[in-house]
Amino acid sequence: MSAGRNSATIPIGPSPAHPSRPLCTSWTAWHPLVFIGAHVGCYAENLGWMGALLEHCPNFYVDISARIGELGRQPYTARRFFLQYADRILFGSDMGPYPEAYRVIYRFLETDDEYFNYNAAPIPLQGRWHVHGLYLPG
Repeated sequence: MSAGRNSATIPIGPSPAHPSRPLCTSWTAWHPLVFIGAHVGCYAENLGWMGALLEHCPNFYVDISARIGELGRQPYTARRFFLQYADRILFGSDMGPYPEAYRVIYRFLETDDEYFNYNAAPIPLQGRWHVHGLYLPG
């Protein structure tokens, strides 16, 4: 899928291989083309791996669409990840214009609230757990 001129959004999945080899070799060859890994590169549960990928691939970015449930279960690691890679993380959304859903995203990103439902519906869609806010600077 094309995300615009000089960019592309592609799904990637976790790989047991070191992130700098199979993915980065091909991606950096296409520099200055920007690659965007939707859903935190489809591996939000392993921010160490994603951080290594971002370190080795300067033209790779991630968006946070539909991954608050994974990110909010690891608030300290996620906060450090967001602060370290603030210039490589994009806001993305898989939903339409639902104000209540955007209120939850705001709460997650900008407050230090603890243990709240990460979904606008009473029962979260991705799992029956709660998340913690990241309290990111404005």
